[in-house]
Amino acid sequence: MTPLIPTVREGEKLFDLSLIEKFCRGNEVTREKMIRSFTSSIPLALVELHQAYLKKDFSKLQTTAHRIKPTLGFYAIVKIEKEIQRIESLAKECRSGEELEKALEKTSWVLQQVVSQMQDTYLIK
Repeated sequence: MTPLIPTVREGEKLFDLSLIEKFCRGNEVTREKMIRSFTSSIPLALVELHQAYLKKDFSKLQTTAHRIKPTLGFYAIVKIEKEIQRIESLAKECRSGEELEKALEKTSWVLQQVVSQMQDTYLIK
């Protein structure tokens, strides 16, 4: 079986703040607030996804994935766009199994890396 966790080259960013920068119009305080909001809300959303999966609460799984999906676009986290769509779709169909597990695992891993990268780059000084 091949590993489903993507590799990240040293220095590779898993996100792009271009849209955030445009939205903030150079206001660093606003940018920092948005990054702090992301880095505090995403770990909670990952816990929600994991708990919903364990409880086979497909409705919660679907709504949480749906809630995360636009955030991925806003922060240009393209490495897991297909996975979050897959989670939402499989949850809507009430289908658990290896495909859903893989999508959840990859999504969780990538988002944890993004949170870590954002904190290291923008919040820890």
